[in-house]
Amino acid sequence: MVLDANSGVWRYEGGDELGPSVASLETTAAYHPVSMALETMLTTDPYSLSLSTNSRFSQFVNLNDDDSKPEGWETHVIPTVTNPEDAVIYEGHIRDFSVRDESTSAENRGKYLAFTEQGSVPNQHLAS
Repeated sequence: MVLDANSGVWRYEGGDELGPSVASLETTAAYHPVSMALETMLTTDPYSLSLSTNSRFSQFVNLNDDDSKPEGWETHVIPTVTNPEDAVIYEGHIRDFSVRDESTSAENRGKYLAFTEQGSVPNQHLAS
């Protein structure tokens, strides 16, 4: 890895030899507030484009590789926004979206699948 002294960012550029693999970074002399000591830890790269399950490892990904693109990626049409000020942007918690909503099935309340239930009160709100 090479350090960019201006930004403080370490960089490594590789080719196909990296393949679809994972890695973690070893940090040294980082202060840990629980132990109140300097510790060595394994972390993911904060500039990672992809992480493994549970974000345990950084993944090397070639975004131009056909294997990393979902079906229809190349032909997907991105809508243009004529008036950005008319956009309505929601930020919400998956659990809070439906956990107490009785129009959502009990098995999906507070879960991602609640977003798939057509006709539930939370989804009707998003559709309006």
